[in-house]
Amino acid sequence: MIGIPCDAVVNAGTWQADTALADSFAREKFVVGDCAAPFNIALAIRSGNDAGRAI
Repeated sequence: MIGIPCDAVVNAGTWQADTALADSFAREKFVVGDCAAPFNIALAIRSGNDAGRAI
């Protein structure tokens, strides 16, 4: 692992869901994970599992 010395790390990511691609589809769709709403990994996996079970 390569490290870069620094005093601070700033996360500049967005905390808003990006559904633009999913909204462009005309058919029924299941939006899961961070596309639906910002999640931690466990909740993102659960939303995918729930969508799979709904199909």
